[in-house]
This record gives sequence, structure tokens and C-alpha cells, in this order.
Amino acid sequence: MANHINSFAIIALLAVSACKEEENRTVEFYLQNADVRAEMLAKCEVIDGSVLEANCRNAQEAEVQSAQETSRKKNLSDMNTLFGD
Repeated sequence: MANHINSFAIIALLAVSACKEEENRTVEFYLQNADVRAEMLAKCEVIDGSVLEANCRNAQEAEVQSAQETSRKKNLSDMNTLFGD
């Protein structure tokens, strides 16, 4: 019986150690990979305590920076339309 318990403990330990935490990605990575950023943001919506997760924070910051850049480009385009190059 003890042999079965030891075997089970070893198998459980191997299974747990095989689980790998998700790699923390940078804001720059999420800026360059909009599809991965969107996936992470969707995942973060359902994670309790997502504000504590580095990937959630970095993906959110990348989303803010991307929106600001898009807005800046649109404003420049609008100004060029009004005033020319």
C-alpha cells in the first residue's frame, strides 16, 4: 500500500512540475503582436486579480499606447488634409 502511495506522489509531483507558468511578456512584445495582445486582454477579463498579473498589465499598457499612436497618426493625417504637407 505504501508503495502505491509513493508512486502516486511521484506521479503527482511530476505532473505539477511539468506545468509551466506562462512567460511574462513585455509591453514592447504586446505592441508588436496585436493578436497575442487581444488574446491576453480577453483572458485577463476573466482572471480574478488580473491587475496583479504582469502579462495583463503589460498587455493593457500596450493597448493604451497603441490607441494613442493610432490617434496621433489620425490627427496628423487630418492636419495634412486640412493644411497640406
